[in-house]
Amino acid sequence: MLVVFLPENVAGKINTLIPEFEAKLRIRPGYRFRSIAGFQHAAQEVCDIAINRERFSSVLLIDGYLEKDSISGLLHEMKPDALEHTPFFIYAPDKGRYCEGNGNLHMTLRDMDNKHEYRVAEGSGGLVWMIGGFDWMIGGFEEMLKFVADNFHK
Repeated sequence: MLVVFLPENVAGKINTLIPEFEAKLRIRPGYRFRSIAGFQHAAQEVCDIAINRERFSSVLLIDGYLEKDSISGLLHEMKPDALEHTPFFIYAPDKGRYCEGNGNLHMTLRDMDNKHEYRVAEGSGGLVWMIGGFDWMIGGFEEMLKFVADNFHK
C-alpha cells in the first residue's frame, strides 16, 4: 500500500495527479487500487472528490468536519451510481464538534443503501487532540486499515 499525503491546495487537482502517480510509481491503474482519506477539514473536500470526480475502492473520513446540511445536499445531487463501488468508513469522536454531520452522513448513506462503516469512539476530536492526546483515533487505525485492505482485495 502506498500512502500519499497531499497539501490542501493540491487536493483539487486530484484527477490529474492520480494518473501521474500511477505512471511514475508503477501503480496498477483503476479505482479498485485507490483509496482516499480526509482528516478534519479535508473531509468535506474528500467527500466532494469521491462523490463527484473520482472513483475509489474506499473512502476514510476521520474526525471529519462535516457540516450537517452540506453533505446531504452533496449526496442527493450526485449521479445515481456514483457511490456504487465506493464504500465509506466514517470514524468520529462522540464529543466532537461535528458529530451531527458525521451521523447525518451515516444515516444518508444507510438510507441510500450504500456500503459503509460508521464508528464512534469516546473522545473529543478537533483541536483537543493536541492537548489531551488522540488515543480515540489511534484505537481505530487497525480497523480502518483492514477496511481499506479488504476493499483492495475483493
